Amino acid sequence: MGFDIIQFITEYRPHLDAIIDMIPIPIFMKDKKGRYIDCNTAFTDFLSITREALIGKGVHEIWDKKEADVFFQQDQALLRSGGTQVYETRITSASGTVSYVQFHKRVFTHPQGEVLGFIGVVFDITEQKRQIEELESALGHVRKLEGILPICAWCKRMREDDQTWVPLENYIGNRTTASFTHSICPDCASKWK
Repeated sequence: MGFDIIQFITEYRPHLDAIIDMIPIPIFMKDKKGRYIDCNTAFTDFLSITREALIGKGVHEIWDKKEADVFFQQDQALLRSGGTQVYETRITSASGTVSYVQFHKRVFTHPQGEVLGFIGVVFDITEQKRQIEELESALGHVRKLEGILPICAWCKRMREDDQTWVPLENYIGNRTTASFTHSICPDCASKWK
């Protein structure tokens, strides 16, 4: 008769709960059929789901088809290859909150080597994704001047590609998102009183 992971979890449940519930990172366990067999409170809180609604179910019984298909395919790949797996995806909680996450998963085996399932950890990377998008958007607006700039040594007008001479402000304004405001510096103010 094979090793019964459900019986093991049930027997040692109080000890395991005390340990994994102290960890503030969402953690879950699945059997080799892809059914949830355990999780910590951080996992149920993050996904707005009760432990009772989760345990014993597969991803297609909980998540929408698109997300469940991604989770299922990744789970199957991990169970086939063994070892560890890390990937990023989006996940929608039971309350409708969409988060971007990074899964870190590792198979666990029976002492004789049979794969029994895997344990996973979920890192919420939503804020990092938002910051990267903001940075990429900001970088998309950055334009820079480089190379040799044609400027008149006397009047400080700039030569355009069509050989016309324009004020410095126009030249820079046409090539960047910068704009100018004018005032008089203290040195000029004292010279031209």
